Amino acid sequence: MELTYGILAAVVVIVAVLLFRRKDEKIVLSASLRQRETSDDALAAEVQLLLAQGKRDDAIRLVTERGVPREAATRVVDAVAKVGSLGNVEISVTTKTLTLSPEDTAEVTKLLRAGQKIEAVKVIRERTGLGLKEAKDIADQLGA
Repeated sequence: MELTYGILAAVVVIVAVLLFRRKDEKIVLSASLRQRETSDDALAAEVQLLLAQGKRDDAIRLVTERGVPREAATRVVDAVAKVGSLGNVEISVTTKTLTLSPEDTAEVTKLLRAGQKIEAVKVIRERTGLGLKEAKDIADQLGA
């Protein structure tokens, strides 16, 4: 049973990592994936429990609260619902870094200087695919 939870957690992390890949990379942004790895087992267990109770929307909401974009969270929850138990499968996960192009960084910095933090966070989310919390953290770092 613990193996199943571990595998589900790995699936959640893999999907998040794949979504965070970008080609226009200049400034490295740390997207707190390492911190999430410790709580992914608990997250996977909660998602599986919510699905067993027929609460798909709550499961998606739970995943999005961890910073995964809604579309990706939906795919993760649907994959968990279809997969169920994977048996003896080993999944390797590597943490990636995400970057923002100089043009995007300049745009975000300009918005922050103009006091438009919400717009800056929106730009970061659009350009990187990050969740709200991660985008806000980056805006805070750039605005400091």
